[in-house]
Amino acid sequence: MNILIAILLIISLFFSPLLESIQILQMYYDIENVKFISQLPYVVKEPGTYILNLVEVDPNNQTIIIDSDNVTLDGKELFIPRPPLPPILSCGIVVENRNNVVIKNVRVSKCFRGIIVKNVNNLVIENVELSNIYEYGIRLERVRNAKLSNIVIKSSFNGLLIRRSRDVVVRDALISSNGVSSGGKSAGLGISVSYSSNVLIEYTNITNNADGISVSDSINVLIKDSIIVNKYREFIIHGSRQVITYYSEIKTLYPDPQETQVLVQDSYYVSFFLNIIDESTSAEIIDSSRSAFYSIDPVVYLYEGKEYVGHLGNYYPEWLKNQSAGGGRVRPPPVMYGYDIDLVGSKKSMELFGKEGVMGIIFNNSKGIVDLYPLAYEPSRYILSRVPLPPQNLTVENRHTYVYLTWSPPEGIDVVEYEIYRKEEPDSEFKYLGSTNKT
Repeated sequence: MNILIAILLIISLFFSPLLESIQILQMYYDIENVKFISQLPYVVKEPGTYILNLVEVDPNNQTIIIDSDNVTLDGKELFIPRPPLPPILSCGIVVENRNNVVIKNVRVSKCFRGIIVKNVNNLVIENVELSNIYEYGIRLERVRNAKLSNIVIKSSFNGLLIRRSRDVVVRDALISSNGVSSGGKSAGLGISVSYSSNVLIEYTNITNNADGISVSDSINVLIKDSIIVNKYREFIIHGSRQVITYYSEIKTLYPDPQETQVLVQDSYYVSFFLNIIDESTSAEIIDSSRSAFYSIDPVVYLYEGKEYVGHLGNYYPEWLKNQSAGGGRVRPPPVMYGYDIDLVGSKKSMELFGKEGVMGIIFNNSKGIVDLYPLAYEPSRYILSRVPLPPQNLTVENRHTYVYLTWSPPEGIDVVEYEIYRKEEPDSEFKYLGSTNKT
């Protein structure tokens, strides 16, 4: 009897992985239009769901080319194997001139390219890992409406490239340890955004790369709730408009006294606020208007349950520690002069910044960072309600071939100017028409 039980147990252990595999396959078979990729290279020519299930691989070419609309590629966490050296354009995933593509659960390593996407509408990349890629781990060019989540790009020449694209969201990503050594110092970027619009990067770790983020010739780039801690430089922003970084940590691991860790040049409306910034970070803002290390426009925020409108700066832990101990380079003035407006209740009372959690003194590290509104507490204690306050009572009137807009300024705020954009089609991008200081 014991021998029979043992035999049954062995049979059960032997067949349980097989049964699990059969169940997984059955799950995929239940999906309409499922096909299995059993050999590489492979060209996807029809819509459907494609599951990586490799049996045969060409040692000189492990490329998957998606040449159809409405495709989902599921790698089942498998690695696309690398070819023998040299790795010249012979592995990875390539998508061009397509619509509605999903790439998920794929791993690519030790290839010249990772994932290359060009001229694609509606793209999803999720749960992918790319390592030791000899170019960019993921390269997006002329992509519209893309969502990247749970991606890992590490130990490659460069991390993520977003070029000539719009409406791109990068969420819950790890971009780490990218860059190639050159003359004893590594060079390479975590994320590069160029000639693009409406890009959101959030909940992302951009760490231990040679340089962190480059933004050039782009508009409306938001970086929030992220960690930007890299070797030499954190930000290189050039020729761009509306680049805002908030609720993030910014620090340089090996700052070079001869280099600037945060460079903003020939740009408009670049703002860093509600961040934790290392006080030794050096910065330059060159030929850039309305750019600063605090919120350019007043913002509405909650602090200890009360709502306020005003400017917010950044949090500098070591500097604040020195201030609390009575030391530091800048001593508090006898009377704090920063003010905010309490919006709670019918009566608007003036409140000191210092009382409400914003230091009433200026942070100036003599390295290019001047913050008029440094935070007295960690950024998490300031909860943004609206950024910035919108105009009120907007009306639209058609007169012959013209459209006239009128509005009221947001209450309690001195507006420097209003920027006006329009869309020609619902799915098109906003086009900048001009600015005015009138309503």
